[in-house]
Amino acid sequence: TALDYINGEVVNEVTNGRVITLGEGVTMTILNHIYYTVSAESENDYSVCLMINQGDKHFLFTGDLEKEGEEKLVEYNDLPVVEVFKAGHHGSYTASTDALLSVIKPKIVCVCCCAGSDEYTDNLDNMFPAQAFISRVCKYTENIYVTTIVSDNELGFTSMNGNIVVTSNTTGVS
Repeated sequence: TALDYINGEVVNEVTNGRVITLGEGVTMTILNHIYYTVSAESENDYSVCLMINQGDKHFLFTGDLEKEGEEKLVEYNDLPVVEVFKAGHHGSYTASTDALLSVIKPKIVCVCCCAGSDEYTDNLDNMFPAQAFISRVCKYTENIYVTTIVSDNELGFTSMNGNIVVTSNTTGVS
C-alpha cells in the first residue's frame, strides 16, 4: 500500500527535515507532515512536500496535499515566505488553503492543470483551477500562471501560459 511505501522507504530515508544539497548555495528540504506516518483517506495526502532554498529565496512544492495535510505541514515546519508556490492539487478547492497561504504568502503561483476541463467534475466551481483557489491565492499575488486551457481544437486543450519557467539568480526571481 501507499502507507507501507511511505513508512518503509520514504520516512526512514528522506523525511524529518532532511536537507539535500543540489548545488552551490541551493538545497532541497523534504518537509515533514503527518501523512508520512499516519493513514490518509486520500492518496493525495501522501504527497512528498519539498522546499527548494536558494539563500533567502524559497520555492514550495506540496504535490496534491489537501486541507488537513496543509494544516499539519504548517504545524510541523517553520515555513518561510516563498518566491514560488507550485499550487497544491492542480488548483483544487481542496488545497492551497488559507492556513498555508497566510504563512507562505507566495509571490508567484504556478498551476499545472488544464483550466476549465470537466475531466474530474461537472461542477464549474470545482474545475481546475477552482474559483475558491483563485479567490484565496489572489489575496497574495497577481502572478498566477496556468499551463493549459480547454480548447475546441483536436487536442481538446491549448497553451495558456505554457511551460512555466521560473529563473532565480542574484538579481531576483522572474
